Amino acid sequence: MEIDKDMATKGTILLVDDEPDFAKILSSLLSARGFCILRAFKGIDALEILRDNVVDILITDIKMPGMDGITLIEKCKETSPNVPSIVLTGCQEMEDVKRALRAGAFDYLQKPIDHDQLTIAIDRGMERRGLLMQLAEELETRDQYLQDLLYSNERLKEANERAGKASQAKSDFLANMSHEIRTPMNGILGMTALALKKQDELPEQIIKYLRTVDSSSKSLLKIINDMLDFSKIEANKIKLEKKEFCLSAELLTLRNMYEPICQGKGVEFVFIPPDEKIDRLLGDPLRIGQILNNLLNNAIKFTPSGKITFSVETGQDSDRKVQLIYSVQDTGIGLDNNIIETMFEEFTQADSAVTRKYGGTGLGLSISQKLAELMGGRITCTSNSKEGTTFKFFLCLEIAKARARGPVNKKNFNILVVDDEDLLRQMSKEMLQHFEGVNVVEAENGAEALRLMWDAVNSGSDMFDLVLMDWLMPEVDGSTTLKLMKNNSALKDIPVIIISGYASNYEIERSNVHLANTFLAKPVRWKELLDAINSILKTSFSPTGHNKRDDSPDDAQGKAMGREPCLKNLYGCRILLVDDNHTNVVVAREILKVQGAVIEEATDGQQALAAFEKKDFDLILMDIRMPKMDGVKATRAIRDAEESKRKSYSQKNTKFKRTPIIALTAYAIEGDREKFLAVGVDDYLAKPYEEEELISSIKRWYKPESGSAQENLSLATIIDKNSSFAAKNNPAGNSGSQDMSLLQKMLANLLQLLDNNDFEAKKSLLTIKKVIHHSIIPTDFILLERHLDNYNFSEAKNVLGLILQEAKNET
Repeated sequence: MEIDKDMATKGTILLVDDEPDFAKILSSLLSARGFCILRAFKGIDALEILRDNVVDILITDIKMPGMDGITLIEKCKETSPNVPSIVLTGCQEMEDVKRALRAGAFDYLQKPIDHDQLTIAIDRGMERRGLLMQLAEELETRDQYLQDLLYSNERLKEANERAGKASQAKSDFLANMSHEIRTPMNGILGMTALALKKQDELPEQIIKYLRTVDSSSKSLLKIINDMLDFSKIEANKIKLEKKEFCLSAELLTLRNMYEPICQGKGVEFVFIPPDEKIDRLLGDPLRIGQILNNLLNNAIKFTPSGKITFSVETGQDSDRKVQLIYSVQDTGIGLDNNIIETMFEEFTQADSAVTRKYGGTGLGLSISQKLAELMGGRITCTSNSKEGTTFKFFLCLEIAKARARGPVNKKNFNILVVDDEDLLRQMSKEMLQHFEGVNVVEAENGAEALRLMWDAVNSGSDMFDLVLMDWLMPEVDGSTTLKLMKNNSALKDIPVIIISGYASNYEIERSNVHLANTFLAKPVRWKELLDAINSILKTSFSPTGHNKRDDSPDDAQGKAMGREPCLKNLYGCRILLVDDNHTNVVVAREILKVQGAVIEEATDGQQALAAFEKKDFDLILMDIRMPKMDGVKATRAIRDAEESKRKSYSQKNTKFKRTPIIALTAYAIEGDREKFLAVGVDDYLAKPYEEEELISSIKRWYKPESGSAQENLSLATIIDKNSSFAAKNNPAGNSGSQDMSLLQKMLANLLQLLDNNDFEAKKSLLTIKKVIHHSIIPTDFILLERHLDNYNFSEAKNVLGLILQEAKNET
């Protein structure tokens, strides 16, 4: 093996030949042409040179002892695949040449060697070597790129997993924080509301403190809801509904809500409805309402005086769609142009001074704009500093398909609206005029209402089908009017809906409100009024179609003109209240106790299941997050137990009654409601809830059995119905008047105990209730017992005094 190296730069050639003279001559020739020559006489030596040196071309003889040229080429391809090989052979060895070419040789030369052909072959080999090296570099670069790409993909996958975990952690955090905040908020708002209901018994300063707590708590709750909405929009978790709704109903609800607020602030509220009447649309009324509430609240917040105008324009976008342009214009503080450019960004308000003065998170407009964009709409703003602001909300919605019309009523419904305020009468009238077949008559007080009803009786004209009556009115109030109606044989069957903005607990519970069919609180919402009227008149009013009578005899509301006694229509309702939070239990218990419901409590799912297996309940209020067994597992267990009961009842041909379950929970994240309904819950109420929401939800599911409704029976009627009273207390069989006299004595004794603030008064009342022993206890006795439960002897004396006066009048 010989290695000849000089300063040649053309490349390095490995020459392998077992003939030293031939190899020497060829080496000299190639060296003279600028190549570095490495020589080997055997194949094994050539492999060693290839291992230790960089070679550009391999020139080898085919026939050599030991390892021939073909085997050397094969070995070379394994260790140095980019080195071109040229074989040298005699004329008689063409078969070997073919084998060499198949083994990977690049070219061949026949001995004796032609120098020009050798030069050409070497040049082509060097070119091939360059191309192979370039390709190898490119392949190496591609391999490195692929490796980098795989590494990046792996890192991206890990980053996505981390982002997913972070997003899930964020969602879990929001859900947990929402639950943890809403739970005490329910206690704060609930207890404050309960305290405010006793404001007749509290000093004025304490009432102011409580109202401040209530207002601040609701502001905090709005901030919490804004943060949750913002997070859901960021995470693309907002789901829009597409359902049919009544445009005019939604607009009237907003007007009824904000007009009194503006009046209380001394700001004029102007409502301009759309010219074209397009009522039934398809969209998400909840989110549309959220946007409009935000715009109207902002207008009220930033308008210390002047006027707020809320208007709606409609334009036909196509045969199936309508364009709505909601406009909220105020004469408030106004905005500079540079502020308008950024006001839809998150956490942005007009300036720091405005933030300090008016408060807020700066999320409301951002959320509203994003919701508008999700619905395919947009919000614009024009304003001048100190001259007011105008927000416009553009939205395109589908027009709902026309409903099939029911049969035309044989006669119109005549409804009497009684209210001492002109504006509220007009608002109620506008609501009712959206119903086809309704004739509205107005009265400004109870005396005028009675006169109109008596005139209808005397003239023989159509009697009023329904009376909507305010409660607190001058001269003849709602209580007196209602009592006079019920004492008149011609008027007593007219259904009455009481509408009131304020009445103390004592006034409501002691008054004749139980004689009405139902009670609605001002401001009256369209849906509430519609449901109440439809329930009482047994019709289905629709602003776009005729009314459809429903005379189904099986309808529970159809009995006694749809009578649904106010406030006591939960009387006797057996409710299982399941919650591990003592404060929330107290709030719900106190709300339902006023309604006359019978409450049993459980602090976890296991206790709830045990109570359910022992007793029958009309309804279950179920918290979700609880120790030992949560609300979801408890609901599943109750439904499984009911399934076993149902099969058992069916074998005995006995009617099975499913127990409604209402989830009363602080979970309020998107999808929670659907998740809970899927496990067997019938309804869902998120904490903190309003008293009306809880009562309304229970009313939807509680169907009292016949005869269980609360009545305000006189003492004489109870004695007549109760044969055991005389047997127990008057064995001589004296007359009913003597029975009444005996009861009066027992009540007089109770009054004396109350005069002395004697704790034996409660025991005395229980004795009286025992001897009366009637399934329906008078309203006054329930109120009396409640005051004694609270050791409120003075209020109990007032109620008892009225009871004694009524008893005296009856003897």
